[in-house]
Order: sequence, then structure tokens, then C-alpha cells
Amino acid sequence: TTCHAMTNSNLDNPAYKVDSKDSVKRAIYSWLWPNTAFFIAPGPKNLGVFQMVPTGPESSLQRWEFYFENEQPTESEQAYLDWTINTLIPEDTALYENVQHGLRSQGYSQGRFVINRNRPEWSEHHVHQFQTLVRDAIMADC
Repeated sequence: TTCHAMTNSNLDNPAYKVDSKDSVKRAIYSWLWPNTAFFIAPGPKNLGVFQMVPTGPESSLQRWEFYFENEQPTESEQAYLDWTINTLIPEDTALYENVQHGLRSQGYSQGRFVINRNRPEWSEHHVHQFQTLVRDAIMADC
């Protein structure tokens, strides 16, 4: 399941251009239990690593690492880094924080997960799977 479905044909972001000649055509995401994600974005060859490190019951630290084919990022790679660091990460962080704020308010009564059977890429099946893994890990110690 993906959170950000991206291909070089549908990515429309003036800050992050993807050339149709670039080697990576589609975003790929893989998760390593419990808190690490590996991702490849459309564009030149690249690899990103994301870790969410718990620091308390309601807090965490994000760690991001980016790797490219060359030691120094090209102009387009730097534009991708700038977009990710200055736009994508803050937008996602605000989303996570607002979801937690809403859940704590007890004003949301439609269930914990957004499910869209017609558009599973917009659903939270991956969140449910992650929470199931957490529950199973905690219960294994009981």
C-alpha cells in the first residue's frame, strides 16, 4: 500500500520536475518492521530511508536520509530534496499531528481508519496492518 502514489507521468509539481527519460518511472515503498521505510522516487536513481523513532507516548523523532548516484546532488536532485524537506515533510507532519489531535478530541466517531474500497491507494489498510503488528508484538510479551 502506498501513501503517495507517484509516477513520472502524473507527478505535477513545479518544484520537483521529473523527466520522462529518467531511470525511475514509479515510486516504490517498502517497510521494515517496526519503524523504517525505504523509498525510491520517480526521477534519477535514488534511495530514501525514513525512520520514525518513538520518544514518548505521544511524541517521536523523524530521521530522513537520501542517497543519489553521485556524491553531490544534481540540480534536479537538490530540487527534489528541497521540495521533500520544505514541503512534503511539513505537510505530512501537520497531517499526522492533526489526526492525533482529532482522535484525542473524541469528536470523530466514524472509526479509526479511512477505507475506500474503490480507491485502496487512498485507504489506511497499511495503518491497520501496522497497528496489528504492534498489538501482536506487545501481546507476545504478556
